[in-house]
Amino acid sequence: MKSAIHPSFKFSFVLLILIIVVPSLRAQVNEQDSLVLISLYNETDGMNWTNQTNWLVGPVSSWQGISVQDGRVTEVRLANNQLKGAIPGEIGNLAGLKVLNIALNQLTGVIPETFGNLTSLEELTLSKNELNGQVPPELGLLSSLKKLILFDNQLTGPLPDLSFLQNLKELVMGRNDFSGPFPEWILDMPNLTFVGFRSAGITGNLPSNLLQALPNLDHLRMDNNLLEGDISVWYHGATPMTTLDIYNNRFYGVMQDSVVDVDISTFSIGRNLIEGVPDFSGATEMKSYFGIDQNRIGFHELEKALNVSTFSPFSLLLSPQNSLLDEETIFIKEGESVTISSGSMSEQDAYQWFKDGAEIPGATGRVYVVESYVAGDAGIYHCEITNPQFEFALERSSVILQTDGTTSISGLSEFNVAVFPNPVANKLVIETDGFQGVSILDLNGRQLMKSHRSVLDVSMLAGGSYVLLIDTGNGMAIRQIAKFQ
Repeated sequence: MKSAIHPSFKFSFVLLILIIVVPSLRAQVNEQDSLVLISLYNETDGMNWTNQTNWLVGPVSSWQGISVQDGRVTEVRLANNQLKGAIPGEIGNLAGLKVLNIALNQLTGVIPETFGNLTSLEELTLSKNELNGQVPPELGLLSSLKKLILFDNQLTGPLPDLSFLQNLKELVMGRNDFSGPFPEWILDMPNLTFVGFRSAGITGNLPSNLLQALPNLDHLRMDNNLLEGDISVWYHGATPMTTLDIYNNRFYGVMQDSVVDVDISTFSIGRNLIEGVPDFSGATEMKSYFGIDQNRIGFHELEKALNVSTFSPFSLLLSPQNSLLDEETIFIKEGESVTISSGSMSEQDAYQWFKDGAEIPGATGRVYVVESYVAGDAGIYHCEITNPQFEFALERSSVILQTDGTTSISGLSEFNVAVFPNPVANKLVIETDGFQGVSILDLNGRQLMKSHRSVLDVSMLAGGSYVLLIDTGNGMAIRQIAKFQ
C-alpha cells in the first residue's frame, strides 16, 4: 500500500524549486531587457519570423540574434528575418545595447526618438525597410556610434546635425527622399571612412574642402543626386580613395591625379560635365567598376584610361561622351573673323566640321576659321572627332553664327516672325509674312524635320532644345524652341 504524500510537502517542494530556479533565470539577463525583447517580438509579428529559434522558451541568451553580456542585452541582430510593423520605442531602454541590426525587413513607421537613450550603441543598421518620417535629432546623442546605416527607406526632410557623433566611421543614408543641401556638419567628423548618399535627394554644391576635412575617407558614394561644383578643387592634399561614385550629378572641371589609389576598386563619374580625368597608369585594374561616360572628356584625356581593365568588360564604360565644350551663339559683323575650337587635342585626332548638318569640304583642322564673315556664313556649326585608338566618335557642341544686328536666338530680329507656343508639346505654329518653309535641327546641326507647313506636329520629338531655320522669303530667320517631354 502506497503512502500518501502530505500536501504540505508538495507545497514546500514547489516553493524550493521557485527559490532555486527563478533567480537563476533572472540572473541571465536584466528583467527590463527581457520585457523589451518580448515587446519587439509581439509588435513585429514574431510568430511569423523566418527564424525565431528559442524565443520566449529558452534562456534569453539563446534567443536567435540576441547576445547577452553581464546580464544586459548587448546585440540584437535580426536582419532579413521577416519583421513587420513599427519599431517599438521600448528598445530605447536597452541600456547595454551595442549593436542593433534589423535591416532587410518590412518595418514601417518612424525611427523612435527613444533611440537617443542608447548611449552604448556602436552600430545602428535599419537599411532596406519601409521607415518614414525624418531622422530624429536624438540620434545625434549616440556618442559611441561607429556605424549608422539608414540606406533604402522612405525617410524625408532635411537631415539633423549629427556632428556630435565623433566616433562615427560609416554614414550610409542613400535611397531616401531627403531634401536640402549636402549636410556640411559632416566636415566636423574626421573619423569617417565611408559616406554614402546615393539617390538621397541632396542638392547644391558639395563642399570643396570635403576630402581635406575627411582625411580617413575611403568610400564616397554620392551618385544620382542634384549636386554640383568644380571637381578640380577637391583633391589638393586629399587622401586617395578606393571607391568614388558621383555618377549622375552636375560636377564639372578637371580631376586631379591624386584621387586615384593604387588599390582603387570603383571609379564612377559618368553623367556629369567633367572635362578631365586622373592618370590611371598606377591603378590600371579596377576590381569592381570603371565608368567615365557621358561627360565632356576629349580623346586627349580619354587616352589616360586606355590601360584600365575591369573584372568584366561590361563594367568598363568610356562612351558615349556628351558634346565637348559649351553651346554658343556668336553675333558677328560682316567682314570680321571668328575661330571655333573642337575641344579635343590628341595628336591622333581627325576632325570634320559641319555647317547646318552638311560637311564643309576641306574643314578638317582642330579649329575652324571664318576669315571674313558674310551673311551666307550664318548657320549652325559643329565638329565630329575620331581617333584610331577608340571605336567611337566625339562631337563639339554646336556654335550658331548670326549676323550682328539682324537676328537673335531670343527672337528679336528684323524679320517679323512669331513662333508659339514655346515651350511646345505637340503643335507648333509659325507666323511670318512670306513664309516659305522651315527646318528643325538639333543642337548639333542635324536636320530632323523639314516642312512647308506653318503648323507643325512635333509630338514625336524628344524633350530638349531645337533650332528652327525659317525661310521668310526675305531671308533666313533662326529661332530656338524648347520641347516638353
